[in-house]
Amino acid sequence: MEHVEIDMVPRCDDGSLPPNSPLVEWSKLLLEATARHGKPIAYNTQTKAMLEAQGFTEINEQILKIPVNAWSSDSHQKEIGRWYQLGLTQGFEALTMGPFTRMLGWKKTDVDRLVAECKREICFKRIHAYCNM
Repeated sequence: MEHVEIDMVPRCDDGSLPPNSPLVEWSKLLLEATARHGKPIAYNTQTKAMLEAQGFTEINEQILKIPVNAWSSDSHQKEIGRWYQLGLTQGFEALTMGPFTRMLGWKKTDVDRLVAECKREICFKRIHAYCNM
């Protein structure tokens, strides 16, 4: 069995992602909205323990850094970043619209603004952000 979880909280090891960035704001609000709805998108740090409790054995847990764009100097990570950027760019609105309008009471125009800011931000290769998978 293979189980994949993506932690939508952007991380950065070199300080190039400001704490007040649109991407950071988006992830915090997304976690809040989905938790309010009872369907949290938050990464579950207890997955391995839960699998063990159900009798699974030989569990191999790997945590991979997935760049939000092609900022990495490593060619493989750069390619992963290109694909993840594409997925985020095409998926931001779908991930955001329902939770933000239904659970947070946002207007569509406000969601559109934040989504556009996030899309713009992940195009800046000077920002070395990644998500864990």
